[in-house]
Amino acid sequence: MKKFVTRNFTVGFKEADTNGFPEHLFLPDLFGERDLFAERPGLFITLADGVRLTGTLLPESGCEMYKNDSGADILEFQKLGFTDGRRTSDFSLSIRHEIYPDGTVFSNAFLVSQTGTPPDIAGFEVRYVLALRSFRTVRWALSCRPKEIDGTIIQTSAPERGLEAGEDRTVENGIFPLAGFNCYEADGPSLYAEFFMEGDNVLSKNKSDNCSSVRWKDGNAELTWNFQKKPANSGSRPWQWRNQWGFTVAAAPRKRHRPPFVMYHYFDNFKRYPTDEALKAIADSGASVLAIHENWRTDPQNGGMPFDPVRMREVVDFMHTRGIAVAPYIRGNEESVADQGCDWFRKYFKKDFDGLYMDYGGPFHYVAPADESFHSGRILFRKHYLLSKMRRDVVGKDGLILSHTGPLFSALGMLDDRIDGYVSGEGERGLLIRSRLDHAYYSMSCVCPGTMWTAAFPEYSEERMIPFLAATGQSPHSTLGVQFPSSSLAHPPQPGLNDVNFRPLWKLWNLFRNERDVFVYSDYNCRGVFPVSEMVGHYLMISKDAKRALLIFSNFMDAEAEVSTAAAWEETEFGGISGADVWLCRPDGKAPGKPERFQAGTSFRLRPYGVAALCVSRAPFEFGEYSHPYPVPGKGLKAYMKETEEQFRARYRRGSAPDWFLRVAVPKNELAYEESMIWDLYDNRFELGEIMEKGFVSLGFIGKNGFRKNPTERPDFVWPGEQSVWIGLKEIVGPGKKKLAIFSTHRGELYYAGVPFYSFLTASLARTPDGEASVVEFRNELESDRAYLHFDVEIE
Repeated sequence: MKKFVTRNFTVGFKEADTNGFPEHLFLPDLFGERDLFAERPGLFITLADGVRLTGTLLPESGCEMYKNDSGADILEFQKLGFTDGRRTSDFSLSIRHEIYPDGTVFSNAFLVSQTGTPPDIAGFEVRYVLALRSFRTVRWALSCRPKEIDGTIIQTSAPERGLEAGEDRTVENGIFPLAGFNCYEADGPSLYAEFFMEGDNVLSKNKSDNCSSVRWKDGNAELTWNFQKKPANSGSRPWQWRNQWGFTVAAAPRKRHRPPFVMYHYFDNFKRYPTDEALKAIADSGASVLAIHENWRTDPQNGGMPFDPVRMREVVDFMHTRGIAVAPYIRGNEESVADQGCDWFRKYFKKDFDGLYMDYGGPFHYVAPADESFHSGRILFRKHYLLSKMRRDVVGKDGLILSHTGPLFSALGMLDDRIDGYVSGEGERGLLIRSRLDHAYYSMSCVCPGTMWTAAFPEYSEERMIPFLAATGQSPHSTLGVQFPSSSLAHPPQPGLNDVNFRPLWKLWNLFRNERDVFVYSDYNCRGVFPVSEMVGHYLMISKDAKRALLIFSNFMDAEAEVSTAAAWEETEFGGISGADVWLCRPDGKAPGKPERFQAGTSFRLRPYGVAALCVSRAPFEFGEYSHPYPVPGKGLKAYMKETEEQFRARYRRGSAPDWFLRVAVPKNELAYEESMIWDLYDNRFELGEIMEKGFVSLGFIGKNGFRKNPTERPDFVWPGEQSVWIGLKEIVGPGKKKLAIFSTHRGELYYAGVPFYSFLTASLARTPDGEASVVEFRNELESDRAYLHFDVEIE
C-alpha cells in the first residue's frame, strides 16, 4: 500500500487491485488512528441490464507519482478498466490525485467508453461511506448550488446547517457541492471532515437525470453523487465524463501562529475613517489589530484605491507607531484579488505586519458557467484553494488574514495558518450564544482559530458572550461607526461603550500579545488535560520555547463558580510546573486588578460570566501594562452617550396625549453596493405589536399606506427613502399606558426567508399628524434584539 502522510491524516492507496480511489484515511493518534472510510470509496457504474461495475487495474494501466510546484504529492492512475468481478467492460478511467500537506486532497477524473456501441447506463455513482458512529456527537451541513452569484449570495444561500447524525438528505435533481461533518469525542477532541464536488453534470446531458444524497446507516454517513440516475443511451457516440472533487479533514488545531488579538473594526460609510481622537482611544484600549471595512476605498466592491489616500496613510502610520496592524476590507473573489493579486497592498500596508479582512471568503464565490462538460456549471474549489496561498504570500507569514464566508462554510484554504481567523457570527441568526456545542459548531473551532462578528447582534457584545470567546480563543470584532443608520449596524464612534465586556479578556490575551507559534490546549482539542466541565471553560497557551504559559478559565454560569486549577501539565509541552512561578489574574469590567501569587492546583472563586488566568513561567512573567486602568470616554463618545440618553427619553419619557400618531420611515441608501444586495437587504415586513407578559403580541402590520391586520406585501413595503402615512395608535391599542414594538422580518428567499431581520426603520411619534415629533432610532445600547424597535405610549 502506498501511504501519503499529511498534517491531519494518512491516506492509503492500494498498489495492486486498485479502483483508483484511496483505500484508507487514517486519522491522527488522538483519534486512535481509526479509518475514516467505513467502506472502499469508488466510482460505480450500473448498466441497464443491472450489472454493476467498479474500477480495476489492467495490464495496460499506468501509475505515476511526483511532486508539483505547489508542494502536493501527485498520484496518477491511467487507463483503469471496469469489471463486475468476472469480466472487464470497455470503459477507461484516468484519475489524478493531488495530496497537500495540510490535509487537502483533489481528485480529477476522466472516463470514456472505447467501443463503437457502448452499453446503456442506468447508474453512475461516486460514493464515499464515512465511519462516524464512534463519535459521541456529529453535526453536519449540506450546501446546495447557488441559483445566482450576485451581491445577495451570503444572505440568500440556503445551506442546511446543524443537522444531526441520522438526518438523511436527497437532492432529487442536481449534484450537491459540499457536505461537512463536525465530529466530537465524548472527552474533548473534535474533528472536521468535508467532501466536495466541483461540477454538476450528467452523462446523458439531460439536466434532470442526476441526483445526490447523504444517507445514514448504523451511524455512518454515505455520500453519493449519481451522474446518471435513469437508463440512458449514448447513441453512436462514446460515453464521456469528467469532474473534479476532493476532501479536507482537520483535527482541532494544537498550534496557532498568532494568539487571540484585541481588535477594533471600523465600519462607517459616512465618516469613512476614524478621527484622531478615536485612533488614540483605539490604541489606548490595547488594540493589536484595526480592521477597516469597505468604507476605506472608493469602490466598495473592488480595488485598492483609498477614498482619501492622505487620510488612509495617516491612519496606517499612526497605528504602526503604536504597534497595531491594519487589515483593510477585500472581497475574496474581486478582480483586484483574484486577477491582480492585491498588487496595491504594499503601497499602503506592510508585509509581515498588516493584513486583510476578506469578505466573500469561500469557494462558492468562484463559479464557472454551464458548458458542454458541466451542464449546470462548476464551483471552482481548487482555484479558491490555490488563491488562498497567494493571499498568504501577499501579507506574509506574520501578516494576518481574516475570512468571512457567510453560511456557505468551507474549510478549504483555512488550514495550516492560511488564515488567522474564520469570521463567524453574522450568518448564524444569533445561535452562537445558545450553547457550548452550538458555539463550537458554528465558530468552526475544530478547523482553525476564529474571530467573532459582533456587529449584527447586540447580544454578542453582552457579558454572557465572554466565556464562549474565552473557551475557544475567539477574537471579537469590536465594531465602531455607522454602517447603516438606525439599525444594529450603527455603533459608537470610538471605544469605551460596546467593548466594556471584552476588556477583562483582552487584558489576559495581551499578556501573550508578542508570542508567535504558540501551543494551544482547549476543551475541544485534547483529552485528559483539563477536568471535563460544561460550566467552566479552559484555554491554555504555551510559548514556542515552552517557558511561559497562560491558562484562561471562563465561567459559563450567571452565578459565581468554584474553579479548580488542576491540569495535567505534564501532558503538554510545558511539562510539570513544580518550581515555576505561578500568578493568578482576575480582571473584571471595572478594573484589571493586580496579579497575585497563587498555588497551582488549588481553587478560586470566579464571578458570573467571568474570566481569569493562571500565568505560569520558568522566568519572571512580564505583565507589562496589565494593571493599567481602562481608558475613560473621550469627547466623541460622551456626545454619543448623550444622544443615547435622548433616544431613551424619546422612547419612554414623552408624556401622555389624547392620541399618539406613528410614522415609519427607512433612511435613504445611496451607497455603491450591488442593486441585488440593496433590494434584498431592505425586503422586510414591519409588524406592530404590544409587549405583554408572554412577550410580543402582534396587532397588525405597517406599510406605506398605513396599518392593516393582514401581512403587507412588497408594493406596500417602506423602502429606503420612503415613509408611511401617519397612523393613529388609539384606534389600534386603545387608551392607557402601552409598551409597543415594531418587529422586522425578512420577506426574502431561502436561508433568511421569514426570519427576524435587521430593523432599519425609524419611528416618529407625534401628538398630531405632522406635529412636532420624537424620532425613535435603533440603538444597540437600548435594544437586545436586532429585529425589534421598542417604545411606549400613554394615551388619555
